[in-house]
Amino acid sequence: MKSVIIAIVFLSFIGCTHIILRTGYSNDNTNRNSNCDVKFLRDAPVDTINGKLLGKVRVTDSGFSFACGEDDALEIFRKEACRVGANTVNIIDEKRPDIVSSCYRATALLISIQNGAGSPEIPSAYSHSADSTSVAKRVKEDHQRNATIIVSCILVGILCGVMVPIIMMR
Repeated sequence: MKSVIIAIVFLSFIGCTHIILRTGYSNDNTNRNSNCDVKFLRDAPVDTINGKLLGKVRVTDSGFSFACGEDDALEIFRKEACRVGANTVNIIDEKRPDIVSSCYRATALLISIQNGAGSPEIPSAYSHSADSTSVAKRVKEDHQRNATIIVSCILVGILCGVMVPIIMMR
């Protein structure tokens, strides 16, 4: 019985996807469409954007997550932007999956930019490629890097498991 309770407690902390942390707006703002056209930027200085900041959203891992790649995070950012009426997502902090977390983690500003006459052109250096091909390529690279790390850790563990008894025999 005790092991069942421990398993239930453990499983309650496991999430399937990102944790979404919102700043400047609430989750109950559902009066907008969740499907709109959004432009993605990366580290664009706020003063060059000349738009209205509508909110800030951060996606992070929930501990033992598995549906938390960059593609999932960009979709969350897009939906959140549409919900608050933003047409631009500026990713200001990004952490690729690594040995600490297998999830893509990022923070983004949700911005409404007026398009048309008098609108400043945002330099292409700040453009963030969010098309499915580019994202799939980056996600594949993340998976390959994590697989290499896991295999390396297993090999080092095996090597240490073999070498420690040999050293201790001396």
